[in-house]
Formats: sequence, C-alpha cells, structure tokens
Amino acid sequence: MTSIVKRVRRMLNQRRDGQFLLALDGSQQSDVGISSTDLQSLAACPADTRARMEAMAEAHGLAPDALNREHWREVDMARACGHCGRRRVCSKWLAGKRGDLSASDFCPNAPHFAELAKSS
Repeated sequence: MTSIVKRVRRMLNQRRDGQFLLALDGSQQSDVGISSTDLQSLAACPADTRARMEAMAEAHGLAPDALNREHWREVDMARACGHCGRRRVCSKWLAGKRGDLSASDFCPNAPHFAELAKSS
C-alpha cells in the first residue's frame, strides 16, 4: 500500500512541477539555459538521478564535479540516467554487487564517463 501512495505522490509532484515549468516565460527559461522540453524531461526524473550520476562518476575515477564541465553533456546524461530502465541493475552495481558486469553493459552514459575519464 505504501508504494501506491508514494507513486501517486510522485505523480502529483511531477504534475505540479510540470505545470510550474510550463508557466515560465521565455526569459526565465533562458536563465536556466535549457529548453522547456529538457526542463520538463528533467523534472520527471527520479530525485536520486544526480546522486546516481555522481556515484557512477566516482566509480569511473572521476570527481563528481567532472559532470559539470560541459553543460550539454550534463543535460544529456541526466536525461538518460533519469529515464533509464536499468536502475535496479545500476543500484546493485553501485552497491558493489558487480559480478562480471561492467558499466558499459547496462549504463547508457558509460561512453560519456569513459570520455570524461580520458580527458581528466
């Protein structure tokens, strides 16, 4: 029962956030530096998306602030992570239950992390 309540609460929060984002005018949207479509997409992401991205960065030998280097990449990675269908696998992998899996086997951002690690 609790999970149903959490899902409904999350859905209502996402709807509220989406309505807020739709109400922003052009200058307010440009202050954020991303399109309204990207804003809405990112608002629909789970709350732990950034923490998950930072943990994955650290697993690749990167400091979490490496994600901030290129704005376009940060937005793309957040969108991919937030809408990823492999969150359960990711959680286990980040918790150390890796078996013979590498991040490139499940993470849509693995190429980005590899590229960031090369340029560090």
